[in-house]
Amino acid sequence: MFTKVHHVTYVVESIDQMAEYMEKNFGLKPARTDEIGERGYKSILYHSGPTMVDFFEPTRDDTAMARQLKEQ
Repeated sequence: MFTKVHHVTYVVESIDQMAEYMEKNFGLKPARTDEIGERGYKSILYHSGPTMVDFFEPTRDDTAMARQLKEQ
């Protein structure tokens, strides 16, 4: 049985849209945003209690995240 979830990660089409959704529906503001150009993604991190929720947006089509998103 789980007693705690440390980190959850989602791949999304737009972290800007996700940020708007999280603030509008839950009143949450991001703890951190990053753009890792050499790895081909942007990210936005939230804290929800003891859990971190991270959203990744691919910025290049040649990454595993971009391929994963296309398969959905």
